[in-house]
Amino acid sequence: METGVSVGGYELVRDPEIPAARLLRQPKQLGEVFSSLLANSFLANSFGGNLHVRIRRYLPGKRCVAAVDVTPARAGNGASERRRFIIKLYAPGKGAEAFATLQNLRSHGLSSGRFTVCRPIAYDPTWHLVILERAHGESLGSRLLMGKNAEQYADGAARWLHALHNCGLTEGRRYDFGRHLHTLGSQGRRLAEVFPEPGRQYRDVLQRIEKQGRPPSRWTPAPTHRDFTPEHLYWHDDQLTGLDFDEFCQYDPLFDVGHFMAHLRLMSLRHPGAAPGLNHVAQRFQAAYEAGAENYSPPRVRLYQAMTYLKLAYVVGVVERPGNWRGLATALVHEADQLAGEDVT
Repeated sequence: METGVSVGGYELVRDPEIPAARLLRQPKQLGEVFSSLLANSFLANSFGGNLHVRIRRYLPGKRCVAAVDVTPARAGNGASERRRFIIKLYAPGKGAEAFATLQNLRSHGLSSGRFTVCRPIAYDPTWHLVILERAHGESLGSRLLMGKNAEQYADGAARWLHALHNCGLTEGRRYDFGRHLHTLGSQGRRLAEVFPEPGRQYRDVLQRIEKQGRPPSRWTPAPTHRDFTPEHLYWHDDQLTGLDFDEFCQYDPLFDVGHFMAHLRLMSLRHPGAAPGLNHVAQRFQAAYEAGAENYSPPRVRLYQAMTYLKLAYVVGVVERPGNWRGLATALVHEADQLAGEDVT
């Protein structure tokens, strides 16, 4: 595939931990790698064109995500329309796992029909680079902010999550509650360094959670997204496609329920005018998931909500730093405090 390549936002990514980040400054070589990977995939010889690459997200030391548009290089070359992809550049050791996860999920019933996961196209083990098909439609988060069809969207999200949790996949790394607490502890210390007051409250909440011990009631590890949010579910016509399985593991599937609801609350804090509708979505989503679950535990969901609020306080206070990060971090730790004060055992 002959290409011309343009890269937008490359100056933001200077990371020796991500080998393929160097390709962002070498457009010709990036185009060659991309073309070579496609030539060895099911898309071989399907089109040629120019690559337009735009950085979407960058997590230092972990991964970089970019959108790629491929447009016909010239008339008559057989490429009748623009094609759209996502490329993910990983630190060593992660790209192969993410690619295999998507392959395995698609082989367990999530490749067609109403509930799917995004299609992996190719993986380069030298550059630790993954090419994915870009999902059609809009994120559920964008649709929810429009304020229409809230019940339909809440029910659809719950049913997609059921499809994931019950797909039968047993491969994937195992995660446990102790490791979860350890990660939150590290994040809380970093938050306290930049914002001491909510950092102290964060520590107190986490200590209460630790004293309560393991999650109440028995549960069996199952496929768990572990980063399930309204932004990671795309809606196109009546099809829902799950994205971003970098945190996928075998864990308590109810973590995804609490995590999703906590993100809805964060959306309402960021968009106060939409808060009543988003609160209704959260209630509807929880009820819809519970109706189809064999082992539903409200105390476990509340526990995971509280833990997610702590994680989100770290994300907005340390990682993202939006303009109102102090107010958001304080509010999120308060939400965790309120839930941890309830009976979660």
